[in-house]
Amino acid sequence: MANYNAEVVQHEAGHHIHFNLGVFPRNTAELPTWAVEGLATMFEVVEGEAGASYGAINHNRLSQFRRIYGENGERIPDMRIVILNNGWWNGFPAYSMGWALNHYLSRCAKHAEAYKKWMQLLAARDDGERIEFTELQRQFEQLFGDIDDTWRQEFIDYMKTIQLKQSEVNWEP
Repeated sequence: MANYNAEVVQHEAGHHIHFNLGVFPRNTAELPTWAVEGLATMFEVVEGEAGASYGAINHNRLSQFRRIYGENGERIPDMRIVILNNGWWNGFPAYSMGWALNHYLSRCAKHAEAYKKWMQLLAARDDGERIEFTELQRQFEQLFGDIDDTWRQEFIDYMKTIQLKQSEVNWEP
């Protein structure tokens, strides 16, 4: 329970830092929820053998991701809906997807530079600025490629390469 509490505090502190440093504009209603919440999950990792915070694999979220979406990604939904529609964000199961997307885009060599540009694009938005789905899709696909079956499979293949260290899983919901 102590690790869980520390992870929650680090997650919420991550939000506080992201908004106060201007990583995201303060009005998040129009930001992709997977990006905002997923980035905060990158900071949840309590110091341990695997490291801490942003530099470490979040084995709790990786374990959840595999249980929810399948060892081989067989239950991963249409990624266009996940990435473009905040209405998809359905609480607990979505946090592991948000972590997985942020981890994939920031750590995969193919997308790492584009991820930096994506984060700069989000940070440059005005508070409350509305972005239509079509514009969000255009921006995302311009940086990361078409969100199609090939993109989905590359995401799944990448996620399968991450070694889950069960010894680093501190809690199971």
